[in-house]
Amino acid sequence: MILPLLAGVQVVLHVLFSLSHTPAVHTALGHAHPGLAPSVGMLVTHAGATGLIALWLARGEAALWGLLHRLAVRLYQVLLVIFPQPIHEPVAVVTAPEPDRLRSVAPAHAAPRRGPPFTQVRAFSS
Repeated sequence: MILPLLAGVQVVLHVLFSLSHTPAVHTALGHAHPGLAPSVGMLVTHAGATGLIALWLARGEAALWGLLHRLAVRLYQVLLVIFPQPIHEPVAVVTAPEPDRLRSVAPAHAAPRRGPPFTQVRAFSS
């Protein structure tokens, strides 16, 4: 992505610089060729410079991100030395013993009954 962008910028800048020169100066100095027609040497030089700059920018970006990552890690380490975090020791979990089985208030030999209390019915003989 960098290489085509740089090549386009090189062409635009070359055209702008060529248009900025006046033709009277070129003819007075003996240059009869138009300013927009590049020579082979100039094309090779521009292509080499574009490739070199693209490589430099691509590697420079990777180097910059690597440097920023290392600086962030180093800053974090320094901040941990200056402001240490509290150490949280594991808390011992104490388990309560099983509670004893609850006992009823009623005596163990009593039989539970439902309904009204039992009354004895006497038979009257007449």
